[in-house]
Amino acid sequence: IVSQADETRGWAMELNGGRPTLWVYTSRGWEAARHSTRLSAGVWHHVAATYNNGVARVFVNGQPGSATTLRSGLTAASQLRFGGVPGYAYFAGRLDDVRISQSVRYVSSFTPLAVLSAPDANTLGQWEFNEGGGQQAADRASASNSGQLGLSAEVDAADPAWVIAGR
Repeated sequence: IVSQADETRGWAMELNGGRPTLWVYTSRGWEAARHSTRLSAGVWHHVAATYNNGVARVFVNGQPGSATTLRSGLTAASQLRFGGVPGYAYFAGRLDDVRISQSVRYVSSFTPLAVLSAPDANTLGQWEFNEGGGQQAADRASASNSGQLGLSAEVDAADPAWVIAGR
């Protein structure tokens, strides 16, 4: 769904058997923290993950999964990707409102907001995917890291379809 990874470093949020899973590359190789809930097709879900000093947790609709102790030492890869990585299956769903932070935002049950709050000093990137068309997804965070859609800056077969949330 979202990743900043290559074969030997980084992290990735994926669906494995319908369950949200945070993969982190550690000194032991790829390790995972997953939520026990299987996401239902055709229904919007709020999915979040935290990773702090080797402890990872995945949340679904504000409900925490079990804390999983992983090895520390996360080193991010250079490219952040939404929807998939070449050579692996792509996410066949809808993605909206993605935020990446340098701080842990959730530690227990919470009520997900309908709309992301404004970026703050701990926001590394925040993409709302509200453009409705084109080849770029704007980053509202101070870094302004726009995301390119598809495989190139030109329209191509890998481009996602723009949809209006809830439809």
